Amino acid sequence: MQWRRYICPWGLLRSWREWINPIPLAALALMALFGWYIIFGDQGLLTLRRLRGTKQSMLQTEQALTHRLEALHEETGRLQDPGYLEILLRKELGYVRPGETVYQFDAEPKEEHP
Repeated sequence: MQWRRYICPWGLLRSWREWINPIPLAALALMALFGWYIIFGDQGLLTLRRLRGTKQSMLQTEQALTHRLEALHEETGRLQDPGYLEILLRKELGYVRPGETVYQFDAEPKEEHP
């Protein structure tokens, strides 16, 4: 079987096998595949971008939790003080010492309409 002949850019008649070399095509295909893997692969650029965003949100969460933990440690220290504990019990739970009289008032006085 005779191969069809094409005119190459230099004007010479050559077969398509001489005109299109498979080695550069294979190299080009391999580079395209490698580029695709760099961008879209499991450890590609898109994954890296997503992981950086996740890292930032985790760092912010860690910072907020660290501040909360410090506040709880301070609260724990204050609860060791009997005076603070008494104030907290009176305020939160409504405890009263024996012999004290508690007066409760409405938050807003009711207005009478004539």
